[in-house]
Amino acid sequence: MNNCIERKLNIKFTVHHLEKILRRFNINNETVIQLNGFENFVFLFKKYNKEFILRITHSSHRNEEYIWGEINWIDDLASRKIAVAQPVSLNGKKLVEVFKFENGDYFCVIFEKASGREVTIEDWKHELFYIWGKVAGKMHRITKSYSNEINFLHRPKWHEEKYLNPNKYLPPSQNKIIKRYHNLIEEIKNFPLDEKSYGLIHADLHTSNFFLNKKNITVFDFDDSIYSWYIHDIAIILFSALQKNQEFYNRKELPELFWRNFWHGYSSENHLDLYWLKRLPYFYKLREMQIYVNLHRSFDVEKLNSWESDFIKFTKNISSQGNETYYNIEKEYLLLNHQN
Repeated sequence: MNNCIERKLNIKFTVHHLEKILRRFNINNETVIQLNGFENFVFLFKKYNKEFILRITHSSHRNEEYIWGEINWIDDLASRKIAVAQPVSLNGKKLVEVFKFENGDYFCVIFEKASGREVTIEDWKHELFYIWGKVAGKMHRITKSYSNEINFLHRPKWHEEKYLNPNKYLPPSQNKIIKRYHNLIEEIKNFPLDEKSYGLIHADLHTSNFFLNKKNITVFDFDDSIYSWYIHDIAIILFSALQKNQEFYNRKELPELFWRNFWHGYSSENHLDLYWLKRLPYFYKLREMQIYVNLHRSFDVEKLNSWESDFIKFTKNISSQGNETYYNIEKEYLLLNHQN
């Protein structure tokens, strides 16, 4: 392995750190493979002839309470027949092991490797979209009974996330965008809260965070889970779908193909009032702005790939103009499908 394992947020995590963690869990270093991780260090390893995932989180990203809140929710979902990659205890260790190093605390959790396989372009059709919607709807429906006062202490609320501070990551020259982002946040804060529409959401349920397992999906990576409106979760999913495989669909075909089947699956498990569907554009725009801020926070914007660069240009142009069209599919189509 490299002498220094790089992280987007400039936390120096060295081989020395990793080796100490591996010794604690009695993991053979020769079985360890580093995986892509944006805000955590993530590794695949083998033990007992099985594959597991080791996730290492720095205290600058999450505190221990938030991680326990994530684990509690995953366990609850699993107990109610949602296929998830569950946390496991190895060698009698706690589900959350804390390591104190010179540059802060590191919280380590071991997960089962999710069952199933990665989504491919061949899967990108109506069957996948239906299952995707069905699982999202079921998660929202069963989580309604999980949303209680105690659990609110264990995961952040949507407005507490660091990407909602554009002043910290965007230059003063983008003042129009910063102001627009703040105005959007304030509008959303005024939306009503109730147990039918607001609770814990995954907040990152795109195709890189679940595996296909026959006619079901196995969900993992709950690191971004937050308390927010269920329509927020749907907007994030929709945003990821519209950015995926656009070379195979034009801008009109993909929204219709995705939404018709996703909403059919979702509606079979959970009811969402038309009031909330009408507010989907606000959360779609919120996701767009989150990605925009994250790119400025975690990357050199002068050295982005083609998709990232095009996204920056598009979002900057639209947002600086104050265009109130928050998303690029017809609102009437979404409402028509809801009524049908």
